Amino acid sequence: QARHLGLSNVVTQVETYLGETNARRGALGEARVLLEHAAKAAADQCNTQLEGKARTALADLLCQVGEYGEAEAEARRAVEVLEIYLPDRATALGVCSHILLNREQNEESLEMAEDAVELLESLGGIADGESCVRLAHSEALAAMGEIEAAETAINIAYDRLLERAELIRDDNARNHFLRSVPANARTLELARQWATRAS
Repeated sequence: QARHLGLSNVVTQVETYLGETNARRGALGEARVLLEHAAKAAADQCNTQLEGKARTALADLLCQVGEYGEAEAEARRAVEVLEIYLPDRATALGVCSHILLNREQNEESLEMAEDAVELLESLGGIADGESCVRLAHSEALAAMGEIEAAETAINIAYDRLLERAELIRDDNARNHFLRSVPANARTLELARQWATRAS
């Protein structure tokens, strides 16, 4: 109905949001269908920001299910189309770094992560995706054998995560933010592991 009323862009935004939401709750099949459709629709609408966001989410999903080749292609396309949308581009770079790490392309993974962190720092932080970026940076450093730098990076990621969590007043919502968002949970896990190893 909304498409017939000329609200295709709104429908695509909703599909992207629902795709991201389904992916977070583990309904990956439904999420994939929504995000693939949203990415194509946004491209047809020449909405490069929304296309990039949908492709970033789709790339992350494909990585989760082990389809690393398709994931990398989607992530690279997202980075490309988000050239002027810097906060979203930082997130796409972080996702692409993580995918490359899973493909054992460690050097390029670190380059992507460093670009993402540089962009993030220039912006003073980003609302969504900061944990993804900082986690990718730490893991890429570790993969390249730069252990001390990796530990420093995860400590920064941990501190920034807690700063954002403190802004959430509801205890249940704060706990969900910390434990149920994969990048956040992984950040907490790595920070604990490396703190234990260092002690």
